[in-house]
Amino acid sequence: INEAIDCGITDIGENKVHEIMNKYDRVKPVRWHLIGHLQTNKVKYIIDKVSMIHSVDSLKLAQEIDKRAAQHNLFASLLCFSVFFLRKTILNLIKKSAASTTNRIIPCSKSAKWLSTLLKFEDATTLPH
Repeated sequence: INEAIDCGITDIGENKVHEIMNKYDRVKPVRWHLIGHLQTNKVKYIIDKVSMIHSVDSLKLAQEIDKRAAQHNLFASLLCFSVFFLRKTILNLIKKSAASTTNRIIPCSKSAKWLSTLLKFEDATTLPH
C-alpha cells in the first residue's frame, strides 16, 4: 500500500473494519474508505480513521455515525455523501422503474421502511453533524 501511495494513490478502500485497524498505523497518510458492511457497534473503532463510509444501510447506523462523529468533533461527511448519493441513485432507479412496463422495483416490506426513511433526506444536512 505504501508503494502505491508513493506512486500517487490518495485513497484506499477496505471491506472490513479489522483490515483498516490492522493497516492504519503502518500505512502512510492516505484517505481511508470503508466499502464493506459496517456494524453499529464497530463505528467507534473507525470513525476517526476513515474519510467515507460507503455502506450505510440503516437509519440506526447513520445515527450512530453522526453521534460518534460529534464526539470526535468531526463533520459526518463520511456518512452524508453516501446517504445523499444513495438517495439519488434510488430515486433514479425508481423513476426508470416507473417508466418501464417490464422491470419494476418493488421493495420488500423489510426494506420499505429504510427506503422511505432514506427518501426523506433532502440533502446531506439533515443529520446534525
